[in-house]
Amino acid sequence: MIGTTHTVPVSSAITSISPNPTSGLTVVSYRLGENYRSGASLAVVTAMGNRVMTVPITAGDSEGSANLNLQSVPGGQYIIQLIAGSDVLDAKPLVVE
Repeated sequence: MIGTTHTVPVSSAITSISPNPTSGLTVVSYRLGENYRSGASLAVVTAMGNRVMTVPITAGDSEGSANLNLQSVPGGQYIIQLIAGSDVLDAKPLVVE
């Protein structure tokens, strides 16, 4: 129909990780759908599923970024997860040199 608008829900996602690979500091940008704007966090997880870091996300933010200091994390391949409650909303690979 002409003139009809539809609201498209904002999906939750990790939008960028920079730099990746990293040797210490990296910035993770994210977007959260309105159903997930409280109690969300970013987690750095090993290939075996062990969390090495969790960073809370400020409640109410629909978009933002978090600075992660990975200097004390051993080199290797990791996964960054965007989490809300017990739900993993998105996951992206990360390499620490």
